[in-house]
Amino acid sequence: MYSLGATLFCAVTGHAAFERRSGEQLVAQFLRITSEPAPPLRREHIPPAVAAAIEHAMATDPDARPATAASFGEQLRQAQRLTGLADEFRTEREQDDAFTVPYTTINVGTVRGGLAVNIVPESCEFEWEMRTVRAEHHREISTRFHSFMNDLQIEMQIETTSARTDHEVLADFPGLTPTHAAQEFIDVMGYTSEATGVSYGTEAGLISELGVPTIVCGPGSIEQAHRADEWVELAQVQQCFDSMLALQQHLVEPVASSIRRMEKVDLV
Repeated sequence: MYSLGATLFCAVTGHAAFERRSGEQLVAQFLRITSEPAPPLRREHIPPAVAAAIEHAMATDPDARPATAASFGEQLRQAQRLTGLADEFRTEREQDDAFTVPYTTINVGTVRGGLAVNIVPESCEFEWEMRTVRAEHHREISTRFHSFMNDLQIEMQIETTSARTDHEVLADFPGLTPTHAAQEFIDVMGYTSEATGVSYGTEAGLISELGVPTIVCGPGSIEQAHRADEWVELAQVQQCFDSMLALQQHLVEPVASSIRRMEKVDLV
């Protein structure tokens, strides 16, 4: 059992749990390995549930290890269920430092089910969301979620043939990718801005996908939004008003100049 744990330790970290020290004799290394606990995997950014299973298999006391390879495998399957996609994206995937939270997140926000503590619940409903830093993460998470739900339904129907899982998308919108038109607007407004990412979204991504250049602008800050006592500084309202006037001049003046030129044309 220890060798299985040690092999998995090496697979997830890329190095052996106990490297042979310079000048160390083989017997001395063996005694050290069998008497010392395995190095803590949590320092290697391994999900806690996976780390606990491996450390259990590498316990110094043989009686404390899983009794069989099958029981060790069951611990790893449980760890997979506990770890989930959220930990995977946080610890293992590429990250994007343009965002305050630089990795794709998954969150279960509400769970509802049951009527009373002494009644078996008829159903359970939960709402979850994902906020992806890359478009391909959205497709991958959706595919893996549906696969998980299908497998879960099969397991449930072994116990109750009428059991089923349903999934409904309540909202789905893509991110808003910076465009040349957006940068031109920023330049016209006289602002200086560096392209970065934010941890919230709007319907702008949907409009942009239709081929309409889209910009989200206005007074206020997300720091004061979606909470009690929202507020906006009056100075920001004035700045918004001035920006709209500047945009109006930018859009209307060329048209007005063209009309004036047309008025001066003499028709014979």
